[in-house]
Amino acid sequence: MRKSISGRTTGVVLALTIILGVALPATAGVDRAFRGHADVAIIGQSIEDDGVHLTVSGAGEATHLGKFTRMENLVLVGPDVSGTLVFTSHTGDELQTSVIGSFIADGVAVGSCTITGGTGDFTGATGQYDFKAVATGPGTFHITFDGRINF
Repeated sequence: MRKSISGRTTGVVLALTIILGVALPATAGVDRAFRGHADVAIIGQSIEDDGVHLTVSGAGEATHLGKFTRMENLVLVGPDVSGTLVFTSHTGDELQTSVIGSFIADGVAVGSCTITGGTGDFTGATGQYDFKAVATGPGTFHITFDGRINF
């Protein structure tokens, strides 16, 4: 014997679906390897009360970004460096990170970056990666990085 679903039952099921669909968080992104390299140059600097402020610009290539440009705003206090870095992919999407590191030898800095978000494909991105920067000349560096990204 077949039973038919009443209009009231259908309405309740539809309402629950809408409520639960709206209340459920968005699905998480996929955790992926993130690695690449860049060549950068210091394009601006100023001495402030809290340290030496550096503006650094460059370009490189990375997984999930392809060819990119990057702009950093850093503060150097003794051997320690911190600040922000924004990657702009070849499609114009941005990936935003915070930077913490230290110079461990003349012309060599190491540290880590926390991915804090982005735009386009990288909206809501999270992750972490480690970097190494090696001076290639006065005010220029080659940077390699390796870690994980979730988007």
